[in-house]
Amino acid sequence: MLPKYDTLVEKIKEKRRELGWSQKTLAERAGVSKSLVGKLERGDNIPNYENVCKIYNAFEEKKNSRAGDYMNEDIVSVDVEDKIKKAAEIMKDNDFSQLPVKRNNDYIGLITSTDIASKEDREKPIRSMKLHSLPVIPYDTPKEDFTDMFNTHRAVLIKRNGRTLGLITPADLL
Repeated sequence: MLPKYDTLVEKIKEKRRELGWSQKTLAERAGVSKSLVGKLERGDNIPNYENVCKIYNAFEEKKNSRAGDYMNEDIVSVDVEDKIKKAAEIMKDNDFSQLPVKRNNDYIGLITSTDIASKEDREKPIRSMKLHSLPVIPYDTPKEDFTDMFNTHRAVLIKRNGRTLGLITPADLL
């Protein structure tokens, strides 16, 4: 027997929050509209059976998830012209071990806390440092296709339609 509608809605909300997903993420993963998920959670809409199945399947498919499900959308970075000192301060203040580097709003690589620790002159610009590569993968890349990248790379950028959406580090997979 199916649970009552209110119980079903609460279970969906609870599971979504447990996974740390926004309504938008759930909608994208389920292949339904964000407004349907919002209306469902507010109790404004009773979805049809097909859409309820899509939502439940989205929860079940977490193990086969995409890069976009793991990405951090708030990328803290430095510009290639910033001083090394600035990067060190950002890393220390945020307890980061690495930091993406941008040039003209494009990410061009990473610097690490180890790289900075070995620099005595922190007044030099970041462009004076050797950068680690920062590969780019599409938003929809399956998890099993990108996890091995962390054997040789410290982070990967996520793009969709040529636009950078976020960054994944090994810590984001935990």
